[in-house]
Amino acid sequence: MKNIVFIIFIIFIMTISCNRISENRQRHSEIESLMTDSSNQFDNTAINAQVEDSDDCIFDQLTQTDEFLKDIKELQNYKWNYDSRTATIILDNSDTLLITRGGCYHFGVTAEFRISNKETDFTDWNNVYNKVLWIAKLLDEEFAYTQIKNEIDSNKVKFGEIENGEVVYFSNEYLQQNHYEITRQQSNNLNIITLSYYID
Repeated sequence: MKNIVFIIFIIFIMTISCNRISENRQRHSEIESLMTDSSNQFDNTAINAQVEDSDDCIFDQLTQTDEFLKDIKELQNYKWNYDSRTATIILDNSDTLLITRGGCYHFGVTAEFRISNKETDFTDWNNVYNKVLWIAKLLDEEFAYTQIKNEIDSNKVKFGEIENGEVVYFSNEYLQQNHYEITRQQSNNLNIITLSYYID
């Protein structure tokens, strides 16, 4: 009788242990699935391939991450694409903001607003400047906010034409050397406003 109780006890313990092992395997499998799912986590093989291909790059590909966005409250709900080094943010008014940061031979930062808002007149450059200055101030460590603001406030900008829009160039030497520009394009009821620069 003692042996039967002992055997039943051992079987009970083994059943519980097996269930826990099975649960742990299932959890491990779920975690592994999340880590390999490209929509939830970046693909290490793509990054590794880029790093191997980037041996000739002037700018370090490994430092081109979304770290510069992580502490900015207004941009918290972004989705980062590691391949294109681009954050996509849906703003409160349902407009889209794309922020790209990176490069191999030229390092650049671009903030592009895609605006379907018909209430704001973006043919008025003051409205364009408001958008540009807002993002430049938020990303002050990436963009030269003070110089951009000074150029706009003192009206030292120069205008040019591009396909479907206009471009603003700056007279400030630092902004010129780093190829800063603002573009405004309009097509299909969409306003596209871009602040960008790149370093050779």
